Amino acid sequence: MSDRELRDEIMTLMVAGQETSAILLTWACALLAWHPEVQDRLREEVDEVLQGAPPSSSSELPFMDAVLLETMRVLPPAYMVGRCAKEDVSLGGYDIPQGTTMLVGCVAMHRDPRWWGKNAGRFDP
Repeated sequence: MSDRELRDEIMTLMVAGQETSAILLTWACALLAWHPEVQDRLREEVDEVLQGAPPSSSSELPFMDAVLLETMRVLPPAYMVGRCAKEDVSLGGYDIPQGTTMLVGCVAMHRDPRWWGKNAGRFDP
């Protein structure tokens, strides 16, 4: 791994570990505000399961997990992810030369009705 590749990976880990968590929680709060029925169901789960105690595991709160995962699907913290081809490759019938930067559109992928159904753009944990 070159110095540049190492630097890029470290930056990815730093951004992925800090900024994305803040963005996820911000969007989750916004979506809960926009969907009070989801907020009510989540509050019921937290009150019933935890009864005022702190959670010891996310597996105790399956609807909370669903809300966070659905938030990341509908409003991903990273709307695009870039990668650089390390060698010449053929992908989906396209020849991609070494060194080409490719971008994956997470929002488009996460809202594609072929994989997520006709209501792919809807927040539905």
